[in-house]
Amino acid sequence: MIDLRIGGGEKVSPTPDVELEKISENIDHYAPIFLNNRVEIFRIMHGQNQPIRHSTNYNGYWFVTGYSAAVEIQRRAEDFSNKQKVVPMRPIGELIPSGLNPPEHRPVKIALAKLFMPKAVSALKAKLAEVAQSLFDELLPRGTFDVVQDLMFPLMSEFTMVHMLGLDPAKAAEYAGTIHAMSRPVQDAESAAVVKEGLAKIEAEFRDIMVDQRYDPACMLAKIAALDLGGRRFTPDEMVKVAFNFTIGGFGTTAIFTGSAFVFLARNPALRQQIVDDPGIIPTAFDELLRLMTPTQTFARRVERDTEVCGVQMKEGDQLLMGYGAANFDPRQFPNPESVNLRRAPNRHMSFGTGPHRCLGEPIARAVVGEVLAQMVARIPDYSLVEEGVVAQSHSSSMFGYSNVPIRF
Repeated sequence: MIDLRIGGGEKVSPTPDVELEKISENIDHYAPIFLNNRVEIFRIMHGQNQPIRHSTNYNGYWFVTGYSAAVEIQRRAEDFSNKQKVVPMRPIGELIPSGLNPPEHRPVKIALAKLFMPKAVSALKAKLAEVAQSLFDELLPRGTFDVVQDLMFPLMSEFTMVHMLGLDPAKAAEYAGTIHAMSRPVQDAESAAVVKEGLAKIEAEFRDIMVDQRYDPACMLAKIAALDLGGRRFTPDEMVKVAFNFTIGGFGTTAIFTGSAFVFLARNPALRQQIVDDPGIIPTAFDELLRLMTPTQTFARRVERDTEVCGVQMKEGDQLLMGYGAANFDPRQFPNPESVNLRRAPNRHMSFGTGPHRCLGEPIARAVVGEVLAQMVARIPDYSLVEEGVVAQSHSSSMFGYSNVPIRF
């Protein structure tokens, strides 16, 4: 069986099953032992036929592992709100559209969705391919580069912050550091203060730009500003929240996942060769790799009223954590979930969420990773990892993968 310990501490010693069973009974989704053994723990959880379980950690929360339960919860946006995005709850700031709840969410999501229709996205894809090819041209003469730091972060900075938002990319690294810090557990007041200060700095810069309309009139941000929201347009304050959402959604997850894909394919050359031999499978390969290595392993909700799911009674105000990663290994939805089938179809993985809050940027993520994999196949099909330089994203259940993936070719 292929080793699926991607993104955790795959260099650690195996943990006995009896200890993993104990961990599964009271999950701490930030604990290294959970992140390092997630697939084994998912297997135990699904075998117990308990799609929702309670953890006493972080003031208590419900952890959803079952695919069907996760789908139901996401479709019931009135009962499970986006007021909370992480567990434990901490101030992140409101995002649009992901932070809105019914009835405010629907007209905004419908308006923004028009900008991500196939015809509208085609121009973005062309720009994306241009930026990706230019970066490969720059990096290939080196003979080595870091997939995350040298390729994906600059690519997403140029594409998201410059082309889509019309902003200055010079702040990209600073923004990324704050955004990544948001996904880690806040362990002391100093850590929380640093994150709060970083978010305030980003918000202030966005606000100045929105109020003065200091963005390229041809960029997507200008199109967002012109959207009709049922007789009104976004206010400058709302535009700041939209820009935040695009930055957080488009910056880290795609970069981190692509790094994971490069690690996995390097360590499993037979699977990589399947893509090299038949690049036409890149779309289904993308979905299978995303199912196995979901960069957003968890996403929180807040219980809005006393309710019940799968026979479990929940109270208003309860914290709830959807285990996207766990749901993607549910054998009731995915036959042989620990096997790797780069042609798996259908593959309705949970990595983009579902229901009214399904990720708007899905077509962009598909285009980004598809283009990078196509460039890999055409230009560096025999790359190898610089293993001593591979660094996992640490202590984060909601940003899962690698912060450093150096390769040579």
